[in-house]
Formats: sequence, structure tokens, C-alpha cells
Amino acid sequence: MKDEHRRDDEPSDWFTLDNAAKIYPAAHTDSKPQVFRLSVTLTSPIRVARLQDAAERMIVRCPYFRVHLKRGAFWYYLERCDALPLIEPLADEPVSGFAIRRTHDLLFRVLARDATVAIDFSHVLTDGHGAMRFLASIIAEYLRLCGEPIEADPWLLDPDERPAAEESEDAYRRYFRKRLSKPPELGPAYHVPGFPLPGYRVITGRLPVAEALATAKRYGATLTEYLTAAYIESVVERHRHQSESFIRPRKSVIRIEVPVNMRRLFPSRSMRNFSLFVSPEIDLALGEYTFDEIVKIVHHTMNVQLDPRQLLRQLGRNVAGELNPFVRVVPLFLKDVYLSYLHYRLGDRLYSGVISNLGRFSFPASVEKHVRSVGFTLGRNPVRKKDCAVVSHGNELSISIGSMITGRELESRFFRRLVEDGNAVTVSEVGG
Repeated sequence: MKDEHRRDDEPSDWFTLDNAAKIYPAAHTDSKPQVFRLSVTLTSPIRVARLQDAAERMIVRCPYFRVHLKRGAFWYYLERCDALPLIEPLADEPVSGFAIRRTHDLLFRVLARDATVAIDFSHVLTDGHGAMRFLASIIAEYLRLCGEPIEADPWLLDPDERPAAEESEDAYRRYFRKRLSKPPELGPAYHVPGFPLPGYRVITGRLPVAEALATAKRYGATLTEYLTAAYIESVVERHRHQSESFIRPRKSVIRIEVPVNMRRLFPSRSMRNFSLFVSPEIDLALGEYTFDEIVKIVHHTMNVQLDPRQLLRQLGRNVAGELNPFVRVVPLFLKDVYLSYLHYRLGDRLYSGVISNLGRFSFPASVEKHVRSVGFTLGRNPVRKKDCAVVSHGNELSISIGSMITGRELESRFFRRLVEDGNAVTVSEVGG
């Protein structure tokens, strides 16, 4: 029997994983679930039945998200399924971890409580850009089903519109160029030590965007550069305190992974992953740094690494590895072992933390008036232990630092820097 929720014009019954997604199934564990959360709080309580209808209409519009993960002989792939998202209660847990290999599960969860809608996404499915657009479209459709007049907008996905082929493309393949030199090899970085928490704690600071932008401008930096420098300074302080203890740190490099939305440099309408990274760092073996010096290093490093030619080297290395004839014929059970190791060697091991700044979470005016606030949280990572997620809406900047360890010294120093620079920060905490 034909599923009444399926469209007659939908594409094939399976999708390959995009280049970034290929590593996530192998790296996925219960303690490192490779998920992130986006949330929107409205001005009125959620009507769950209407939200359910909106989510169902939007998942039919986005067949590349209506999939579950399957094992092939050589690679994982995404198989189309008839599952529909079921609205679940939003608990106090900052980000839910879910088993991506369950045969009939979607790779995202929609949750609601009071006036808040949240979606937990597996990174196998999409990145922050695709997640923001999908959630914004669900919110707009929900409001329309509630009787609100919602204007059409290019940012919003129309549930009555056929999906564009480019939405499901692997944009990494599209921009891949052969025979580019590889980016420089990086050495291991310092990781903040600490005693493990039983759960996951998120400390969120909210402050006016205008104040934060003005502060960054005073330092001659962008907002992302300023926040990255503040985070590095906070890690430096933890390194200094540890250096004064009986267990001295073995690593002197503090390096932060800063995701880059590649669509800003290489046009693409892909709703799947299309992000790479820049990696500003300082080496404490060379001496001490003032905050102004850290800002300058971050600013100049990011300017160099954000050059499209530099990013293409990183993209080329990643895609060339996937296309390597030997790699392609290695059985999946062996790839799992290798890719898990690769994720550690080229990922977790190299970074003291992550700062992911999604930028402005925007809505058309007809939706905007119903939105009170937004949130963004990264999932757990037992190697880095702490990561930072940033998003803005209206004149509010939200900065959430997730932690798997008990100590709050890093978060305290980070937000103290913002306050010392004249920002009015309101701090809250969940989980733990």
C-alpha cells in the first residue's frame, strides 16, 4: 500500500552520506553521540497537535531527512523510510543522545514543552545551517496551521513545493579539485582536565548583540574572533592553574576548532553538511600572551585560513580520501575501526575545544513577531570535555558552554572576560 504521506515526485529510495557525514557513524558512541540541539521559544504555548501536523508536512517536503542509517558492504548509506517524527516531551536534559543505528529511527527528534520547540539532529544528517532552515520552516508551518498569516520567504521551505535537487547534493563533491596540496599536519592540543559529571551540564550566557559587536570592534576583531580569543584565554587560565599543581600538563598548544559555513564562500543550496573548519592556536611553550595578543593571533590566523584556496585544500584532502580506490573497497567493519581512529587523530586529539557560531537565526517578519528566543547546544564530547555554541536572534546573543566535567572555572573566566569588557551577561544553568 502506498504511504499517504509520500509524494509521487520523490527521488530515489536511498542517498549516499555526504563527505563530512561518512565519519560520524564510526565515531558515534553513547558518550559521544555526534548530535546538536536547536530550539525556538515562542510567545505562546505550543499546541502539540498542530506542531505534529507541521512536522509531518515538512518531513514529506524534505525526503533527504526522512531516512534512517543503514549498513552496506563498504559504506553506510541513508535509506528512505515511511517514519514520521513524533513530538516528544522536552525534558531537562540539555541534549538527548539517541542510537543512530536503530533500523526504524529518524536521525532527528522533535521535542516540545510549554512554548519551546527543540530539535536534536544527528550530524550524519545535516549541519547548523540545514538545521536552522528546517526548524524555521517547521515553526512557520506550525504558525500557519494555527491560523496565523505567514508570508512566503526564500529562507523558508514550502511544504507544497517540490524539493530542489540541489538540496540533497553532496556539495563537497561539487567543489572538489584534484591534485591540491594537503593542509599542514597539526599536533595534539591541550585538553582541560576534570572529574566526570554523571550527566551533561550546559551554562548559557545571554547578552545584547549590539554590545558584543561593539566590544569585538574595539579589539579590531569580528564577533567570532573575539569570542574565540576569550575562550582561548579561559583555557590558558586552566592550563596555568594545572601547571602549578603536581600533575603538570603535557601539551602546550591551545587550539580551537571553529566551524565555517562553506555556503558563504561556495554557493550551494544543500540542506546536508557543508562545513569545514579553521583552527586558531597559541603555543604556551613560547611564553605568555596578553588578551590583546591572543585576539590579534586569532584575527590574523582566521583571515589566512578563511581564504577559499586554503579551505579547498582541506576539502580536497577529505574528498580524496573518500575517493581513494583502496579505501573504497575496504569492508565496512574495517572502515569503522579506521574512521573512528581517524576522527580522533584528525579531530578530537587536535583541539582544546570548539566554538560553533551559527550567526543570526532569522525569520520573516510574520514569524519573527511570534519568536521570543532561540538556543543552540552542542552534544557531549568526552575528549575535549567542554565545547561552546553561539547563536543570535534579534538583539540577543546566546552562548552555551556544554561540559562533561564538574569544574566551572573555564565558564567563569569566559563570561568574566565578557563582563570586564562592558557586556551585561545573564547566566543560567541546566543539567549536570
